[in-house]
Amino acid sequence: MAARIKFTSGAGESDLRKLERTIIAMLGFSERNEGIVRVEDNEDSTTVEDYILVLDFPVTKLAEENIYRVMQAPEFCVHWSEIHEEYRGW
Repeated sequence: MAARIKFTSGAGESDLRKLERTIIAMLGFSERNEGIVRVEDNEDSTTVEDYILVLDFPVTKLAEENIYRVMQAPEFCVHWSEIHEEYRGW
């Protein structure tokens, strides 16, 4: 079961790949787990900067909080479209 987090970002392709690698490392997965965290285009969207972060594993509340904090880094230029209000206090 995959978790999916919708977001908007003006970051370039290399920064989005860095986001994937950063989340994988932060969660303690090795590089062999390639593809377990990935950023995909949101095909239901009308704007090119809409993405979905796909996590191919069950996500705990603590992992969600940590992922949210990683995504707050300025280089990823994340603008929330789904979970921002819920996690504003973190």
